[in-house]
Amino acid sequence: MIDLEQKYSEIWPEKKRPLDMAYVNFIVHEFKKGKLLDVGCGFGELISVLREFNFDVYGLVPTDYESNECKRKGLNVIKQDAGKKLPYADNCFDFVTSIGSIEHIPDWQSALNEMHRVLKKDGFILVETPNKTVFRNSKKYASGSETYDEVHFKEFDFDELKKELLLRGFTDIKAHNKLFYYPNFFRFKFIDKLMPNSNFYYSFFSARKM
Repeated sequence: MIDLEQKYSEIWPEKKRPLDMAYVNFIVHEFKKGKLLDVGCGFGELISVLREFNFDVYGLVPTDYESNECKRKGLNVIKQDAGKKLPYADNCFDFVTSIGSIEHIPDWQSALNEMHRVLKKDGFILVETPNKTVFRNSKKYASGSETYDEVHFKEFDFDELKKELLLRGFTDIKAHNKLFYYPNFFRFKFIDKLMPNSNFYYSFFSARKM
C-alpha cells in the first residue's frame, strides 16, 4: 500500500505548489459566488484564492501533512479519504471541484458518487485529470518519472471520463481547454467551443446535476 503521507512530503517538501489561475478565472467568471467543496484540495491553493472572491470554500484532503497546512491558513478543510461517505448533507454545495485529484483516489467510483450526492440540484461539478490517451504518449511521461505510476490509481481517457459523469446523472457536460481561461478569459472563451478537446493533455469537464 502506498504511503501517501510520505509520497506527498517527497513531492512537495515546501508545502506549496503553483496555482493554475485558469481555474480561478473559469470559476469566478462563470459562477460569481457560492458554496464550494474542493476534493483533493492539496495545500488549499485554489480555495485560498476563491475565498478572496467571496466563495464559501471547503476542502478535503487525505493526509495530515496537507490538512495541517490548510488549517494554518485558516481554511475549512478536513482530512478524509474521498472514496468514503463525506461528512456533508445531501444537496449542500453549489459547486464541487476535483482538480488533478480523481486519479489519486483508490475508490474513485464512490468518490464521484459522493460528489454528486453533496451537490445541490443544478449545482456544478468541475473535474480535471490527465487525459490517459495523450498523457501516456507524452514526452513528460516518457521521461521515466515513477511518480505517476505510484500515485495514479485510475487514469481516464476523454470518452471514459465523460461516460462516468453521464452514468451518475450529470448533464450539460462540457469539455474545456484550460489554456484559454488565463489571462484573457472573454477573448478566448468562444475559441474553446471550437477546439478538438479530446486531444488535450488534460481532460477538463464541467457538468450540472439534474
